[in-house]
Order: sequence, then structure tokens, then C-alpha cells
Amino acid sequence: MVFSTKGKLYEYSTDSSMEKILDRYQRYSYAERALVDADTESQENWCHEYEVLKTRMEALQKCQRHLVGEQLDKLTLKEIQQLEQQLEAALRKIRSKKNNVLFDSIAELQRKERALQAQNSDMAKKLMEMDKAEALSQHRQTEQAAQAQASSSIPHLLSIESTINIRNHQPTGSVVEEAAEQSFARCNGAVLPPWMLRL
Repeated sequence: MVFSTKGKLYEYSTDSSMEKILDRYQRYSYAERALVDADTESQENWCHEYEVLKTRMEALQKCQRHLVGEQLDKLTLKEIQQLEQQLEAALRKIRSKKNNVLFDSIAELQRKERALQAQNSDMAKKLMEMDKAEALSQHRQTEQAAQAQASSSIPHLLSIESTINIRNHQPTGSVVEEAAEQSFARCNGAVLPPWMLRL
């Protein structure tokens, strides 16, 4: 093929170039047709799916209204009986679930009660042990105080006996002992056994 521009002649080979151009055109046009077909098909699918979902939603809303006791006028006796059976089955499931929840909560409360009882018994044992230890320490303190008082009163008793012996030159030992016991009892207000007084 020969063509001219501005007085110059150019020769152009149409065989390979034209084939490439036609090839490219066919590819692009096919791809464009495929995109258009896919768009229309997807739009049709979306429309169909929308209609299906809309119908299903209306049916669910109608069923929900029937379950709450609304719009029952158009139902037949058989449909009402089926609705009643559905409600009874749902109530059985709800009551069963409620009973399970109540039993679980009761078991949990019983477990907590046993744990608290065990803690209370442990604390009671500890308190009893503490009371015993305190009573024992108080008993020891009173014994130590009594022993300290007794040990401090023995020299005083000896001084009383010596004064008695000095004042009374002639009394016998038994009279001195009795007088010492009486005076010791009067002075200290404590009762000592006779063997401690006869030192």
C-alpha cells in the first residue's frame, strides 16, 4: 500500500500490521462484551436474590406476628393448632433451660456454703486454741505471782517469829507457831499451809 503526505510517498505493508490491529480490536471488543454480560448477569442475580430475601423477610415477620398473637384472623384451625404446638415446644425448651440454670445456681450456692462452713470451723478451732493458750498463760502468771508473793512473805514470817520469841520469853513452840500463823494470816491476807509456816 502506498500513500503520500506533503509530497512524499510512503509504502506501508498491510499484511502484518492490519492483522495485529484486527487482533487487538477483537480482543478488546470480546473483553468488553464479557464485562457487559457479567454486569447484566450479576444485576439479574442481585435482583433475584433481593426478591428471595424480601419474600423470606416478609414470611418471618408474619410468623413473628403470629407467635406474639397478632393477625390470627386469617389462620385456619390447622394453622392455629400448629402454632400452638410450636409455642408449647418453645415453652418446654424455655422451662428446661430455666430449670438447668436454677439447678446450676443452687449447686454453686451449696458449694459456696460448704466452703464458708469449712472456713467457719477452721476459725472456731483457731479461736478455741487461742482461748486455751490465753487461759494457760493467765494461769501461769497467777501461779508465778502466788509463788513470788509466798517467797517474799517467808522472810516477813521469820521476822514475826523472832519478834514473838523476843516479846514472849517463856511460851512453848506450839504457842509460838499458832501465834505466827495467826499474825501471818492477819498481815498478808494469804493462806499458807502449816508446813510452810513451820520453817
